[in-house]
Amino acid sequence: MSIGERFALVLKEKKVTQKSFAEKVGVTEQSITKLVKGQTQSPKADLIAQLTVMFPDLNLRWLLIGEGEMLKEGMSIADETQEALEQLQKENSQLKDKIIELLEK
Repeated sequence: MSIGERFALVLKEKKVTQKSFAEKVGVTEQSITKLVKGQTQSPKADLIAQLTVMFPDLNLRWLLIGEGEMLKEGMSIADETQEALEQLQKENSQLKDKIIELLEK
């Protein structure tokens, strides 16, 4: 699998279009398309850097040479954030119930 194909898999996994990625990092959509289609064999370092900034859970070794898993072990930042948010919502609900109970007394 080429780096362009791996690049495309990352965007697909993260549900990001080539166009939106290109806009976010300040390159043309055509340059991303060329990379994905294999017309560009080695992407510029700043493009790779932008990808790792946008997706910190991305395994750079996998992206560059195809070794290992796409994502680093453990939860992604988005997963950790979602889990923390769910925990806060649960605690908030429990506090509301306790306040209502105290007010009723």
